[in-house]
Amino acid sequence: MKTLLSIILPTIIILTPILVFFVYRFNIKENIRQKILISGALLFLFGLLVPRLATFVSLYRLGPGTDENTRCAIGATVFFYFGYLINLAGIPILSTIFYFTGKK
Repeated sequence: MKTLLSIILPTIIILTPILVFFVYRFNIKENIRQKILISGALLFLFGLLVPRLATFVSLYRLGPGTDENTRCAIGATVFFYFGYLINLAGIPILSTIFYFTGKK
């Protein structure tokens, strides 16, 4: 249970905007570029909040006082930086790819 709350769940939280973008892209009936740009912009803004949530979830489980063996939770900050790196690079790259492969 500790691994689920401290590693797996924050990783899923960080990848949520990219997964939602893929699902939305392949489920829209009309492949219009404007919809892709709008959804990309909204998910980009959502991606700015997601790494904080993932870090807080991981800190909740790894923080001091949750276990006798846990002394620090520096590893939880990895989700903060990698979350921003993944979302701030992944969403614009996917938006560009989907934009140029979509209909006008």
